[in-house]
Amino acid sequence: MRSKPPSVDFYYGDFYDGVIEMTAILRGMYISALCRIWSKGMVCNSAKSLPLVLGVTQQEFDENWPELVKILEPIEEDGRILGWTHVRAQAEMDKKISVLAARSE
Repeated sequence: MRSKPPSVDFYYGDFYDGVIEMTAILRGMYISALCRIWSKGMVCNSAKSLPLVLGVTQQEFDENWPELVKILEPIEEDGRILGWTHVRAQAEMDKKISVLAARSE
C-alpha cells in the first residue's frame, strides 16, 4: 500500500483560474472535495455524508452538487458509483508519491 504524501503542491493560479466563476459555496465544496481526495483517495458517494464532508447544508448541497459533479470523476464498481475523484489531483498525488519514493532510495 502506498503512503500518502504529507503535503500537496497547490497550483494557486490554476486553481483560481478554474474557480473564478464559481460561487463561494461551490468553491468551498470543491476545495473540500480536493482535500478529501488527497487524504482519503476519494469522496465517498454517500447521500448522508456528502454534505457533511463538503461542509454544506443539504439545501446548499442539492443546489451545487450538479455543478461539482461535472468536475469530478466517478469511481465505479459493478455499475455502482462508490465515490468520486479528480483526475489532476490523482495525477499530482501519484507524481508526488513517485518523487518521494525516489528520494528514499
